[in-house]
Amino acid sequence: MKSRSLGVFGGLQLVGMVVAAACAQTVSFSAEETARIVALGPWPPAFGADPGNRASGRPMAIELGRRLFNDPRMSPVGYIACVTCHQTDRAYTDNKARAHGLGDLPRNTPALANLRLQRWYGWGGASDSLWMASLRPMLDAREFDSKPAVVARIYQRDDELARCYRAAFNADPGGDAERTTADTA
Repeated sequence: MKSRSLGVFGGLQLVGMVVAAACAQTVSFSAEETARIVALGPWPPAFGADPGNRASGRPMAIELGRRLFNDPRMSPVGYIACVTCHQTDRAYTDNKARAHGLGDLPRNTPALANLRLQRWYGWGGASDSLWMASLRPMLDAREFDSKPAVVARIYQRDDELARCYRAAFNADPGGDAERTTADTA
């Protein structure tokens, strides 16, 4: 039995050495191959402002989004927030086969990783921007079931969020509830 174990161990060592030798070999590309590979880049793409989002990249808009992502007041029942389904410790998803906000959904929660690299958002590609993709779950009866008046009321009841909104959008959140909701998304 002992000699068999040593034989298996020796075989594994040999396999390990072969794999290590194969990994140590470098791959070289011709000048033409290198040019073709470089033409596919850059990696990662250069990040710029999202042309469909007038607050893209603004530090106060980012801070407002961070706060609202965790805020359950976004739903009228007061216990559903973005983080309810997009959990930070689970790669911004919930690891469930079917998403559940206020009601069951026919799909799972999409992960929020590398969103800047995408062109279309949502399972069916129905949104061409992140703010539009964020608006749908806020208003969907199965997810947040919120309304523009509910979203605007969050700012009326929280001076700190209202200040953050003003700094992000150079506008008062108390004016037009629909615009406030679109800005919030």
